[in-house]
Amino acid sequence: MELLDGSDPGAIGGYPLLARLGEGGMGRVYLSRTMSGRPLALKTVRAEFGREPGFEERFAREIRNSDRVRSPWTTAVVDYSPVGQRPQWLATEYVAAPSLAE
Repeated sequence: MELLDGSDPGAIGGYPLLARLGEGGMGRVYLSRTMSGRPLALKTVRAEFGREPGFEERFAREIRNSDRVRSPWTTAVVDYSPVGQRPQWLATEYVAAPSLAE
């Protein structure tokens, strides 16, 4: 987990960003929370992917499909960006991994 820096927004989709959890090929993942305090992993999509023809439809389809899966081994989709919003994002449940030191 890393502190936010000047390149990170303070909130996305109405969710406050608390820390950066990681970054990968698709975008950044932030620690956030709901209004009630429930922790979230808020995943953003890199701008260049959002500009690709058909990406927004594929992203929406992936969200719908992942939201259909109910399993103790998958995280539930909590919210996602409306069509046309940038950056595109997906909020899922966040469960911190246990420390190896525990």
